[in-house]
Amino acid sequence: MKAKKENVVAMPKQPLSVIMDEDETVSGYQPQRSKNILGRGWAATFMSGMEWMCRQDITGEQWRVWAFLMSRLDFDNWLRVKQKEICEIVGLKQANVSRALSRLVELDIITKGPMAGRHNTYRLNPRIAHRGAKHYKSNVVQYDELKRRMEARRR
Repeated sequence: MKAKKENVVAMPKQPLSVIMDEDETVSGYQPQRSKNILGRGWAATFMSGMEWMCRQDITGEQWRVWAFLMSRLDFDNWLRVKQKEICEIVGLKQANVSRALSRLVELDIITKGPMAGRHNTYRLNPRIAHRGAKHYKSNVVQYDELKRRMEARRR
């Protein structure tokens, strides 16, 4: 026996949430928002940059701080994050975070930028990773200029 076509309902291609009334009866359905937090933000990493980092003398703490910084990267490769926040999220003491940041600067993975109030800013070396595919070349030029200016200030 064939099913009538008018009784066939196409299944939705996306998950639906049930809308319930106060008396707990279903009053409708709406598309669910994705709960996948992966993919909301992104950064492009270069395989050669990652291989170079693997060849450096970088501790596990320094890798963890770098990974956290990557999670806070904005589209101009700026890192505006308080050391206190890094400590809380990564689970390290302030002295260890400070040492890790210093080592990342020493290796030219990040460079120190201007102060933002009482806090340091940093910029990620775009030769290792970056955000903003259209701005890669300008990020490299701006990174090199910032590094040159900051080194001149230290002298």
